[in-house]
Amino acid sequence: MKIALTIDALIERDHSIEIFEHLCSLFEDSQIYTFVHLKGKILGPIEQRKITSTYLSRKVKNKEDFKRLSFLAPFAGLNIPCNFDLVINLSRGLSHGIPRCEGTRQVTYLYDMASLDKTTFLGKIFYSFLKRWSLEKLNNCDELILSSSYLEKSLGISNASVIYPFIKVEDFSLITSSAFKHDFFAISTEGLSLKKAKEISTFLKEKQIRFCFVGHDDHLKNDFDASILMGEKCNGELAPLLASAKGLIYLGEGLFPKIAISSLLVGRPVFCLENEINKEFLSKAIFFHDFSELLKEYKFDSQSLRASVMKFHQAGFKGQILKIIEKANHVKNPSPPSCC
Repeated sequence: MKIALTIDALIERDHSIEIFEHLCSLFEDSQIYTFVHLKGKILGPIEQRKITSTYLSRKVKNKEDFKRLSFLAPFAGLNIPCNFDLVINLSRGLSHGIPRCEGTRQVTYLYDMASLDKTTFLGKIFYSFLKRWSLEKLNNCDELILSSSYLEKSLGISNASVIYPFIKVEDFSLITSSAFKHDFFAISTEGLSLKKAKEISTFLKEKQIRFCFVGHDDHLKNDFDASILMGEKCNGELAPLLASAKGLIYLGEGLFPKIAISSLLVGRPVFCLENEINKEFLSKAIFFHDFSELLKEYKFDSQSLRASVMKFHQAGFKGQILKIIEKANHVKNPSPPSCC
């Protein structure tokens, strides 16, 4: 069986790339098709595959460029050759729409809709068209898998499976050490604006509570001392940092709160906003509405925190994905998912 793997773009490493890399490892002889490939930017085994991309690779330099030009994806001229039996797709809103031949089956894992732009001038003009096109193309998938129940509800999709993304649980052991004072907050920069960063830092300074920022921090470098900007960490560096913190403050609204799950895995509490995404993924988190709530003393059990997120283990993801792929490969006329 000849398999093609498809993804919106290969621009820089993030969690969706980790998922795609895992799919690559399951199908070692597969070829990759994508709208944009920036050679050398995705370190690891992905770069060793045969990768076919479009002219957009010459126009895009980063994720922001790709999102700005996402309205061109339906017209980029990318097609899956007819000699492929199966397409396995990880989509962030676009790549499930890459044309394929009749008789070639497709399994799509819809991670999120992040590739669709509604912030720039052109993005606002083309957003309605692009979202409508994206949703229509989802109907053509033989098997559709969604990353969360929240995504299922927000897009109005029915007859689809939900499989949670995985995290490398083995990288985040339950760490206990008498050397940890737990006297500072780690603050995730995911979804954190400069304004909100200033607000929370001012509050914590007034209460004489130490803190640091963790994650992509280019937007904070002009206003905060480098000593409290930890930057983006690999799992090996992130685990002990989170384990030594009083807790993680997470204000992000992404569809997979990876850093928050990481904190729970090492047995430290997560303080986050109460929304549908966080309630689905972070059942043991502490939901707060005011910074003053961070000052309370909370009782928690580290083992219980870890247990609450063990469902995001890589082994579970692999088993569920392979089961659905096997189903798609053997069912001659599967009912496509329906949405909207």
